Amino acid sequence: AGFKVCSFNEVGTSAIKSLVLISMLTNSYLCHYNAPKFLAELRDSSAQRFRNLTAFSFFGAFAMNAIFMLAGFLAFGGCSQGLILNNYATTDVLATISRGAIGASILLGYPLTFEGFRTAFLEFFKIEAPSQKYKDGLACIFIMTVCAGACVLSDLGVVCAFLGALLGSFVIYVFPSMM
Repeated sequence: AGFKVCSFNEVGTSAIKSLVLISMLTNSYLCHYNAPKFLAELRDSSAQRFRNLTAFSFFGAFAMNAIFMLAGFLAFGGCSQGLILNNYATTDVLATISRGAIGASILLGYPLTFEGFRTAFLEFFKIEAPSQKYKDGLACIFIMTVCAGACVLSDLGVVCAFLGALLGSFVIYVFPSMM
């Protein structure tokens, strides 16, 4: 009686719900803040080499996202959760290994994302040559904010959709007008 049958035609495939997917997809490409550092660190850097590297990287990210989203949706249909690994049983060994890999990816990728965010934050508020103590304090505040959000929020899909829509719109419409 409590078993839910998920259909590809009834649950999760409406045109409106596809807008949520589009909002989530924008998260995959919000990496421009580190582009100048990547260009500066590229061996034998040139505009053409950087363009080729960027195109290859974005295509690779797109292909991986598309493959995993399609596989997850085909496996679970309209019952797909925001984090597809949540659809698998907690006793599934491969899903547990995958959860560990996602955790490691977030943990190891966070400094890269955080450095770009902190640099942009300091530049936005025109804080020049902050001390290391100031940077550390700022880092603590940001991390506490993220942890507080993680304690309150439970659906990763909603968070991704909201942030994707908000940050995507901000990068497209607000940032250029402030430059």
